[in-house]
Amino acid sequence: MEGDVITHFEADHLVQSLQEIDIKQYASSAWDRQHEAIYKLNLQSHRNARAREDEFVLDLIVTWDKVKVLIHDLITSQVWKQNVLPLVQEAVCSLNSARSYMLVYHEAMVSNFLEVLLYHRTACEEAGDLLVDLLGWTYSKLVSLNSFEHEETLTSELSRSEELQYQLKELEFGMGISCLSIVRFITDHLEGLTLAVVQQLIEQCDIFCVLVPLMETKPWVKDTKNGKLIYENQQWLKLRDSAKVPKVEAQIWLTVYNLFMNQDVRSKYELTSYRKNNLLRLRKFLNETVIDQIPVLGNLLRALEEMSIMNEGSTSKISAFLIQQMPELANNICLNRNWQEIAEHQRQNYLVETEESRKRMMDLLMTGLDDMLEDPTCANCGVPATNRCSKCHSEWYCSRKCQVEAWKKHKQICAVLAEQVTKKQPSEATQSKPKIEDITDSK
Repeated sequence: MEGDVITHFEADHLVQSLQEIDIKQYASSAWDRQHEAIYKLNLQSHRNARAREDEFVLDLIVTWDKVKVLIHDLITSQVWKQNVLPLVQEAVCSLNSARSYMLVYHEAMVSNFLEVLLYHRTACEEAGDLLVDLLGWTYSKLVSLNSFEHEETLTSELSRSEELQYQLKELEFGMGISCLSIVRFITDHLEGLTLAVVQQLIEQCDIFCVLVPLMETKPWVKDTKNGKLIYENQQWLKLRDSAKVPKVEAQIWLTVYNLFMNQDVRSKYELTSYRKNNLLRLRKFLNETVIDQIPVLGNLLRALEEMSIMNEGSTSKISAFLIQQMPELANNICLNRNWQEIAEHQRQNYLVETEESRKRMMDLLMTGLDDMLEDPTCANCGVPATNRCSKCHSEWYCSRKCQVEAWKKHKQICAVLAEQVTKKQPSEATQSKPKIEDITDSK
């Protein structure tokens, strides 16, 4: 369809090309091609999902049995960042910013792709028991999210090494938020999952003991000198309605509801004193405002109240002779590896920059640019804006009132930005969006 990043035929070719790449080949030309393929498939998947169109990428991923390949790619990227990146950090920092960011961004991109795929039952079932490994990965990210501390915005004074560490930390936060959606989607399809996956959720990960503290710390909300911000749709936005349940928080509520209200899960979850008290901590958040927005939580509140008067120590109904399946993908990737040798191999062969690789990277970044551009927001109040400053064409406002209120601060840079506009050709300086009248003479 018009506006697609790739056609159905191109998507079919890219999906078939996906393969498990050995960690030693990370950053190689083969890895670059796979990164590019996943990048385009991810953009197309999100575009189809937003437009509620035929999700042909999902169908192709399931048809060619590539969900397992994506999970392998995800875990490989995590292992590389943990074991190889510290050894080649200097070489990575010597690359151009786009290339170095691509190497550390890959894990977040694959998780974002899996997030849109696992919304569907067919993708969850196609993953099979590799969901055990995926849940092990999500568990590590959610534990990190529980202890996440926000820092000040990146400044130009940071060295390349410090900038890389800042990027890694921000990506970890984004992946933690993404994991909340992944876990929720997996719990939406419990009836089609194996016992090993359910056991990983409630016993090995004990997901309740991870999610409840998150409801208390709320890392998706942060205080700044300009007020509270909330993380939604992979960006920080001004918090305007504190009573509204954020999307991130809703994912946690629905995950808890899916698990706790499932009788099969309840029968397998040994309710110790610690676990019971942990779950009961949710009651203080279940007020009328929250239940009005997510009505099914009324049933959850009643179930928690009933549990509060139950005797502690109800035993799990899982056979004592059950063999527990453990995540093993990461261990298999790490088996018999010489990290120093791998680091040196990549430093000499892959972490070098050529004109061809630089051009390829820029072409990739331009792919789907429209999907990454955000709609303009008012520089004063943060709501969607349709008007721009008529002098500098840079700041956006929702109304003349907001422009006047923000003028005292904006006028300090307006003239400088205006000079840059006049240097451009008229066709570049003229935009289709309406502009608010010039107030530079009156204020």
